[in-house]
Amino acid sequence: MGKNLKGKSIGRGICQRKDGLYQAKVYMKGSPKPTYLYDSNLNNLRAKKKHLEFMKTKNLSTIQSMIILNEWFDQWMETVCAVKLKNTTIRNYYDNYNRIKGSIGHIKLLDLNQISVQDAVNDLAKKYKKSTIKSTLNVLSSCLEYAVNNFAITHNPCRGVIIDDYLKDFMPKEMEEDRQYIDKKLLDLFFDVAKNSRSERYFYILLHTGLRAGELCALQWKDIDFEKRELRIYKTINRTKCYFDGYGKKLEHAVTSIQITTPKKEASNRAVPMTDGVAEAFRILKEQQSQDKENNENWGNSNAFLKEYPDLAMTTKKGNCFLPNYLEKECRRLVAILNKRQKQIAEDNGESFIPIEIHPHMFRHTFVTNCYQQKLDSRILLDITGHRNQKMTDHYTHPEKEFIHREFEKYEHSVQEYI
Repeated sequence: MGKNLKGKSIGRGICQRKDGLYQAKVYMKGSPKPTYLYDSNLNNLRAKKKHLEFMKTKNLSTIQSMIILNEWFDQWMETVCAVKLKNTTIRNYYDNYNRIKGSIGHIKLLDLNQISVQDAVNDLAKKYKKSTIKSTLNVLSSCLEYAVNNFAITHNPCRGVIIDDYLKDFMPKEMEEDRQYIDKKLLDLFFDVAKNSRSERYFYILLHTGLRAGELCALQWKDIDFEKRELRIYKTINRTKCYFDGYGKKLEHAVTSIQITTPKKEASNRAVPMTDGVAEAFRILKEQQSQDKENNENWGNSNAFLKEYPDLAMTTKKGNCFLPNYLEKECRRLVAILNKRQKQIAEDNGESFIPIEIHPHMFRHTFVTNCYQQKLDSRILLDITGHRNQKMTDHYTHPEKEFIHREFEKYEHSVQEYI
């Protein structure tokens, strides 16, 4: 019977070392050498020892329990995720895990506990938003749930972990939400900068359809019905980092690839109505594409996607795929010009200047908000945006303060008779 430093018995095969650390010894089948376990907490050590003894009685391998988290994550990704997830999702899983691997990736599965995960999450909370940390924790939890299902650990240490939003008090909620909505004044300034450029049409279409950038860039001319004034949305295009080949085998080095895929969510497969302005914007883009072909005899020769998608609507002057990150770059370029103008105006008037921030996805938020303020039926809006539930649509809705006050006036008028 082992003893602690005070001479008290603490269990068979367990003792306390001079440095205060508890040590357990377990003999596994097929190995003459014992497996040693360590922990500063006696109860935790007993739980680890009990788990290994359980594995022993069930003739299960203990190798998985003794590998570090980084190795288990790679094994989970290759065994499970690579065969059922899209490359974009796999990339997101790696991005999320990489945020936390520096804190706990070196820890053995058997030694991983809620405290170590909580400490890692607390560190992330000082640098990232709550939604970002939640994504990381969800990926880690899924990985460790697979470890539970395979008897590598007895319970998931992510359960009960709390995300403390250290940054939440630095910005009022209404200011943070307002950043997702582009008001009319700012839209006028933005489109004045974009005037007469090809990208003017891109952002106009995003603003008046609520499409995601990848959905717009994946459109083919056959998906654009000018007679019915309707867009068929059923695919998306992106450039993503690939960690596995087409057979699910891990690549020695990740490669970047352009891919056209179906949307991740079934609700994203939908029909989106077009306004006359949107239809006209597409007509202009089609004319510009035809002009590009006439001006460049090698148009599209380097674009392998044109073999499978010969009528891609969104292409560059050379006939390459027009990608979402091109929209982001163009948006940054236009905003930089806009900020330069507005800064000069502010300086001339002796006023302070706050830089303007606009990114392509904000046009989707603005579209949803404008539809809401025009009282478009919520069920119709769900179908147009490709959201699965009302909660997601609400997330995209940021009513203007003027609209809120106008709506509140209805209440004010309704209670006049009681005053």
